[in-house]
Amino acid sequence: FTSGTTGHPKGVVLAHQQLLRSYWDWSGIVGLHEHDRFLLTSPYAHGPGINGNLVASLMRRFASVVVDVFDAPTVLDLVLREGVTAMLGPANLYARLMAAAEAAGDGTDTPRLRLAILGMAAIPPELIARLRDEWQVGLICNAYGAIESTVVSMTRPDDPPELVERATGRALPDVELRVVDDAGNDVGPGEPGELLVRSFAVMQRYWDAPEATAEAVTPDGWFHSGDIVTRDTDGNVTIVDR
Repeated sequence: FTSGTTGHPKGVVLAHQQLLRSYWDWSGIVGLHEHDRFLLTSPYAHGPGINGNLVASLMRRFASVVVDVFDAPTVLDLVLREGVTAMLGPANLYARLMAAAEAAGDGTDTPRLRLAILGMAAIPPELIARLRDEWQVGLICNAYGAIESTVVSMTRPDDPPELVERATGRALPDVELRVVDDAGNDVGPGEPGELLVRSFAVMQRYWDAPEATAEAVTPDGWFHSGDIVTRDTDGNVTIVDR
């Protein structure tokens, strides 16, 4: 279920194969593997929890370190004690953990993450710099998606830091993107417009809501994300507004 920006929950129908393929690609791009210990702060009722963690962990065989309630000092202690190597969350989550480590003040409360996946909100460039310099994070990834379309775009491991700071990367394999104006016409590189997505992973329908389904997905399969983005000449997507 997802409410998006409308506040009214809608059931999203996705087939197993759609989720397996999408999160196989997602976890492969960031290189999750059986030796990782992945911190999970999202509930299993939420997309990143059930798909980005539970489904992906079954395919890639990494361990999950589950957080019941987020309290920065407690979670920081858990990260250190359990040897967490990978995390997923909004920028504010990382900022609060870094503040907790700074408050500890003895220099020993610094995680050594291999992977930090960010998204779901704007990412301050200074936070990425701190993650690299102070926490020595090996790979920082920016990503974008929705329950209705699963994972849409991601930065890649060889992308420069300035791209990770400003963009959510390029489309996943076999994911088509369009950026259109209010009339449905495609706009040029760098021009803002609504992001449309078409792929194997776009939902089959909203549960028991044919009218909402018809509004969200065109007859030829394009999902209206409702998000305003720009796209550069290399295909990298930057979120502008909801």
